[in-house]
Amino acid sequence: MTQPPSRKFVQLVDAAEILLQRHGLQRVSVEEICRQAGVSKMTFYKYFANKVDLAKFLIAGMMDRMEKRYRDIMDGDATFAEKMKQLIVMKMEKAEEFNLESMGELYRNPSTEIAVMLEKRSESNIEMVLDDFAKAKVRGEMNPKISPEFILFVLNQMALWMSDEAFLGMYDSLPELTQELIHFFFYGILGETGGKEEI
Repeated sequence: MTQPPSRKFVQLVDAAEILLQRHGLQRVSVEEICRQAGVSKMTFYKYFANKVDLAKFLIAGMMDRMEKRYRDIMDGDATFAEKMKQLIVMKMEKAEEFNLESMGELYRNPSTEIAVMLEKRSESNIEMVLDDFAKAKVRGEMNPKISPEFILFVLNQMALWMSDEAFLGMYDSLPELTQELIHFFFYGILGETGGKEEI
């Protein structure tokens, strides 16, 4: 049976996640992480070889959680339309939770280990999502004139808009913004009753 993580390990991981989200990998030192966590450098090196090793652990955990939430949504009993709404909400919440500049830095990080891990996980996730969308299209649950690749691209772009201060300033709250994005995603500029003619 796997032993539960120690209190110091949890403190270390929690502190590192906060610092890396706020400031990025390059601007945070092992000393800062240890100081924030209230642990010694000896404790840090007991669990991680270096800062990159820690970043890989955090990224893997984040992606595991997102993948599980995605699968919970897609394997649920809701209609496909409701599942898409839930995916948009998930994208918006995650984009708000993470500093996108810092996340972008991780993707551009010169560490080959991080780059390879992110590339593999991203490719796997994209394949999974496109497969789900393709099955939905076969079942007649998606617009046959729009490709799954385009829909995935739009969903990802919506999350990127969360780093635009001018865009965020248009709304009083995340739920308000998310609701508008959902309406735009499903009905476009013509609304629920407009645009019935063939395009």
